[in-house]
Amino acid sequence: MSTRAIGARIPRNEDPRLLQGLGCFVDDVDPPGMLHAAALRSGHAHARIVRIDATAARRAPGVRLVLTAADLGERNQPSPLLIPHPTLTHARTQRPLATDEVRYVGELVAFVVATDRYLAEDAAALIEVEYEPLPIVTDLARRACTPTSPRTAPRGSGRRSVTPPGRWRGRRAYGASGWRSSAAAAAPSRRAAWWPSGTRGDGS
Repeated sequence: MSTRAIGARIPRNEDPRLLQGLGCFVDDVDPPGMLHAAALRSGHAHARIVRIDATAARRAPGVRLVLTAADLGERNQPSPLLIPHPTLTHARTQRPLATDEVRYVGELVAFVVATDRYLAEDAAALIEVEYEPLPIVTDLARRACTPTSPRTAPRGSGRRSVTPPGRWRGRRAYGASGWRSSAAAAAPSRRAAWWPSGTRGDGS
């Protein structure tokens, strides 16, 4: 690789159009008839969904579609495992919409499609969800690996998601933190705060 550019001023080709407000982004693409979507996400790390009432959202102006897990029915299946790994012996992927429980803050509960983004967001805010909070775990090293810690995976599905190679067993995987690879591997099915996939700060 050439090192001629190190320390040199590199002309930027994109600046003029961006500084003049002439940039084109995904949000600028607005073909006729395009619809917009907004998501309703869980505010709980772990809770049982007692009731979802989307009646008001479906009646809101400009709304074309409101989806919950009940509306998806048999289509609400766990997503495929796109990147398999030999140590991932009990892989679990999430469903498009939460069914009976939410397992992390930001998990998708309902989906609204409307004629513009603002109407979609307003309609999503009209969806009533009644939750029954469940125990959560925020300490992976001390609590999540214990037999009595709250479960997020269905009972009978086992506690272990990853089986580390034999040479890793018993070794400290995180140095001074004191976590062992074998202990950390047993935790994912018991943690109440699963890592959300694709969650953004703007709620989209």
